[in-house]
Amino acid sequence: MIIRFFIDNYRFGAITINGKEYTSDLIITPDKIIPDWWRKESHYLSMEDLSDIDWTNLNSVIIGTGEPGKMRVAPSLVEHLEQNNIPFLIKRTSIAVKEFNRSIHNKKLGIFHLTC
Repeated sequence: MIIRFFIDNYRFGAITINGKEYTSDLIITPDKIIPDWWRKESHYLSMEDLSDIDWTNLNSVIIGTGEPGKMRVAPSLVEHLEQNNIPFLIKRTSIAVKEFNRSIHNKKLGIFHLTC
């Protein structure tokens, strides 16, 4: 069974997915939502922060860096995505949300920082 997630709404500090509101950073995998997700360093996303992710068969990765875009992505993560030929997008969260919803891929990973 394929589970599809649609982001109904995003505003600074809150995101609504399939009718349910979340108020902390989260990850959307192809088959589940990982709520209350935290990074080791507040505004820095590293491979270590994604150690539970199954990278096999992903069609795309969409990263929302917060509304003003303060979260930075480690070069090692970008390198990992490039080496594994996984298309990715790194944008402010409001833009990343729109791209996540537009993506027709079922095997996509969404990583969203909801605030700064």
